[in-house]
Amino acid sequence: MSGRHISAVAAALATLAGIVGCGSSERVVARVGQHTITSADLSGAISALAPEHVAPEPPRYAACVSRRESFAVQSVHAVLRQECRSEYEQLKQRALGQLIAGQWLLGEARDRGLNATNAASASAKIRQMLARRVSAITDSQVSAYYQTHRQQFLIPEERYFDIHHFSTAAAARKAKAAVEAGGGWAKPGLHESLERPRRVKDDQIVSSVKNAIYAAKLHVLTGPIAVHPYHSLFEITRIVPLRYKPLAAVRGAIERKLTADRQRQILARFVQAWRSKWVARTDCQPGYVVQKCRQYAGRRVAEDPLSLG
Repeated sequence: MSGRHISAVAAALATLAGIVGCGSSERVVARVGQHTITSADLSGAISALAPEHVAPEPPRYAACVSRRESFAVQSVHAVLRQECRSEYEQLKQRALGQLIAGQWLLGEARDRGLNATNAASASAKIRQMLARRVSAITDSQVSAYYQTHRQQFLIPEERYFDIHHFSTAAAARKAKAAVEAGGGWAKPGLHESLERPRRVKDDQIVSSVKNAIYAAKLHVLTGPIAVHPYHSLFEITRIVPLRYKPLAAVRGAIERKLTADRQRQILARFVQAWRSKWVARTDCQPGYVVQKCRQYAGRRVAEDPLSLG
C-alpha cells in the first residue's frame, strides 16, 4: 500500500539523483562509508543551488564582490566580501548535506539488497519497502476509533428562526403585544421579516442573539433584543437536536486517518534508525562538518522526518 506521506518522501529525495557524484581525484571533503565526496562534487552541488548557478568562489570571492559592487550604492569592499563568504558557507552547508543524504540513501539501499543505481531509484525502492509495512486498517479498528472519538463526529443542535426588526424597543413591544393578542402583524411597515428562516449558526448572528435564541422555546415570539441598530423579535420555527454522524458516513475518513497515522509512525521509526546508523558512518574534514557528520558537535536542529534529508 502506498501513501501520500511516503510519496512525499520520494519526491523530496528524488531531486538528489542529479547531484550525487561518484568521486574523483579532487581533494576528499567527506566520506560516507566507502564512498568519498570530493571538492569537485561539492563545487558542482553548490553551483546547482546558487542563484543563476553562479556561486561565490573562496577565498577572495572576487566575482561575487564585483557583482555586488555593480548595484551597491555605498558599500565597503570588505563588507561585500563578508556577505559573499556568508552566502558561500550557506550554500556549502546545503550542498554537502544533500550529497551526504544521497549517499545515505544509496548505502541503505545496498544494505537492504535493493537494486538502486542512483538516489532517485534508491528513494523509490525505500518507499516501496516502507509501503509494504503499512498493514490494512480493519473494521474493528475503525469501529474502535469511532467509539473513542465520537465527539469528532458530533453535529450540534441547529435552530431555525424568523426575526423581525424594529427601529425602537417600544415599537417592538407594541408589535409583540398585538401578535400575542391574536391580531397578527397589524402594521407590516413597522418591521422587516426575513423571507426564509435563518439558522442560528449563521456567522452573521452575534453571540448575544445566539444565546437568546438557544434559550427560547419553540414557536414562542421572543424579545425584543438589541441587534444594532434595531430592536428585534424572533420566533424559533424548527429545532434539529444534536446528533452524531453515522459510522457509515465517516468510515472512509477514519480509514484514511488511521492509515496516515500508521505511515507516519513507520516512517519516523525508519528515519530515526537510518540517521543514527549513517551519521556513525559519515566522516567529514575540518571546515566541512555539517549536521550529518560524525564530527558534528553543535546543537542538532530537528529535521523534517518526511524529507529524509
